[in-house]
Amino acid sequence: MKNLSAFTLLMLVSLFSIESALAQPKVKENTAVGKSIEFDTQSYDFGHVEAGNYPGYRFVFVNNSSKRVSVTGFGRVCNLTVPAYSQEPIEPGESGFVKIVLNPRDLNGSIRKNFQIIFTYSDDGQQMRTGKNLIVEGNIVPEQI
Repeated sequence: MKNLSAFTLLMLVSLFSIESALAQPKVKENTAVGKSIEFDTQSYDFGHVEAGNYPGYRFVFVNNSSKRVSVTGFGRVCNLTVPAYSQEPIEPGESGFVKIVLNPRDLNGSIRKNFQIIFTYSDDGQQMRTGKNLIVEGNIVPEQI
């Protein structure tokens, strides 16, 4: 009886693990879809930024793939926020955007931040993910009083 309970518990844990894994979109880096999402620039230099300012930049991209894509996530990076991005799916040939804002608090001197934009799309009925890496940089100077 003890062995049967342990076996049942093991089967339930396995079932939930499989169900959880299936619910997550598969991550495929450098897919044809990912390579076909082209940004106007891969990096942006904010230049000199006073510590009290919060500069932003709007990265624009074109979906040159044959799939409809959606912006669904962002890699977390300290001192960067994404206050606005394309909310609707982007059809092939259409453009979208991601706005990045730099929070210079607790930063000083030269900075370079790498971050990832995550896109999802459907491929033969299966939900897939791909990402694009972008860079922002600048020089944080003390706030002028």
